[in-house]
Amino acid sequence: MHRRPSLPLAALAAIALAAGGCSGLGSSDILPADEAATVNGEAIANDFFEEISTAAASTLPDEATDEERIALQRQTLGRMIETEIISQFAEDNGATLDDAAIDTIVEDGGEELVTAADTTGLSPEQYAEVFVAPDYLLNEVTKAVAADIEVTDEQLQERLDSGVEGVTATLSHILVESEDEATAALERINGGEDFAAVAADVSIDGSKEQGGSLGQDVPLSGFVPEFAQAAAEAPIGEPVGPVQSEFGFHLILVEDRTEPDLAAMEEDLRVQIALESEEGQAAMAPLVESFTTLFEDAEVEVSSRYGVWDAANRTVVDPEALVEETGSGAPTGGTPPVGTEVPPTGTEAPTAPAPTESAPSPAAS
Repeated sequence: MHRRPSLPLAALAAIALAAGGCSGLGSSDILPADEAATVNGEAIANDFFEEISTAAASTLPDEATDEERIALQRQTLGRMIETEIISQFAEDNGATLDDAAIDTIVEDGGEELVTAADTTGLSPEQYAEVFVAPDYLLNEVTKAVAADIEVTDEQLQERLDSGVEGVTATLSHILVESEDEATAALERINGGEDFAAVAADVSIDGSKEQGGSLGQDVPLSGFVPEFAQAAAEAPIGEPVGPVQSEFGFHLILVEDRTEPDLAAMEEDLRVQIALESEEGQAAMAPLVESFTTLFEDAEVEVSSRYGVWDAANRTVVDPEALVEETGSGAPTGGTPPVGTEVPPTGTEAPTAPAPTESAPSPAAS
């Protein structure tokens, strides 16, 4: 099922945080001892990098190997380089990551952010600066674009009157091609059969493999209007339908639903309306275009103590491994000199909690 177009900021975030689509290698140079890497001439201080990578390594089991610790260190530096690239893009477009911004990220993240930071060995402020800042900055950039676009109270009220904005639900569905098939499936469920079992048997949507589940706390505003409206009004725990959409006929089972704080969401909704307008799309187009080559165009140098920057995968890698993978010569700087190999720290870069993903579309697979 198609959804209303997502905010352009979400598109930017997806481009920013998904590896791939880029090419090119950063050089591996012997930078000054106080620099772990440089991004477009701006240094990532070695002291700060060691502080972050040491904290991350503290979560590793005692039996972690040196190879695993080196891998963590490289991945952590790669994420710090990513964040710096995005920070520079944001600053060029009016959004700055300063102490006040980091405090805002921590405050907005609440207990969830504190818990995530604990699991990675970082303080909330460190975690916010390295792992959450990119999403925050991209939001600020797009909010700045939206601020120049008028959204009327009537436009806002029309959206609120839909009854689905801000509403989230834990729900499942069954999708079939005809109303008769939907009615027959509903009769089976009302006769005592399990909704998930019937979904697995007759649904033509990819969610049938999960018993029709579309996820937990899914925003209803993401679904096509007919489906969203029915899900917003359905009694909890009772299947409803058939509901017709452009994809076929649905039975919908809402297990839980959370109503929004409309006053709290008004600002975000105004931004969304602004950016979905023709004016908003036109204003965002050059930003999205420049962002698509942001990582490819960045001039990144990594201290040969740590490795080389692989723009295609947005991480720091072993130069020798990269030569084996690509079959090409080592990037500028070559293999780190003896005695300057990566000091060991960890296995896997800590990652920020993934933003809540949209549920699988209620459409035929």
